[in-house]
Amino acid sequence: YLIGQELGSGSIGQVIEARDQHLGRMVAIKVLHEGEGLSRDGIARFVAEAQITAQLEHPSVVPVHEIGIMPGGMPYFSMKLVKARSLGDIINHLRIGDREFLRNYNYLARLRLFQRICQGLAYAHAKGVVHRDLKPANILIGEYGEVQIMDWGLAKALRSPMQDDESLIVTTVRQGSGMNTYGGA
Repeated sequence: YLIGQELGSGSIGQVIEARDQHLGRMVAIKVLHEGEGLSRDGIARFVAEAQITAQLEHPSVVPVHEIGIMPGGMPYFSMKLVKARSLGDIINHLRIGDREFLRNYNYLARLRLFQRICQGLAYAHAKGVVHRDLKPANILIGEYGEVQIMDWGLAKALRSPMQDDESLIVTTVRQGSGMNTYGGA
C-alpha cells in the first residue's frame, strides 16, 4: 500500500486513504492507535471489528478486503474506500435549508435512505450483530444514494437462541474470551 491522507480518527484507531499497488485501486485502511490500543484486548477488539464487518456481506455494510500487520508491526485492515457524505452532514445541510440538499434529499429520497439503513441493520440483527454506535456520522451516503454503515468497532456479536443455521452466526476471536451471549453476562 502507498499510504495517503488521514480520512478520520476515532478512539481506537484511524482510517487512512491508501493505494493498493497490486490491484491498482484506492482503499481505506484502518490502523490501531499506538499505546493502549496495542494491548492484547485492544488488538482482539480490533480483529473482532474486522471479522464482524467482513462477515456482514450486505450492500449497506462496507466490505473488508484483508487484515494484516504493517511493516512496523501495527495491525490494520483494508476496506472499500467510500467517497460519500455522512448522514450527519446531509442532516446539517437540510437543517439550514440548503436548496441543493433540499432538492437532492427530498422526502421520498430520505425515506429510501432510511429504508436502506434499516435493511442493513435488519441483516446485521438477523446474524446476531448489534452495532452499538449507530449515529449519523457512521452512515455514509454516496452520490448515487448508496448507503454504507460504517465503524463496527463497538459492535457485539451475540448468539441468539433463534439462530438454528450455524452459517448465519457471526464469529470473532473474542468469543472465547468472555463474549456475551443472549441470557449470559
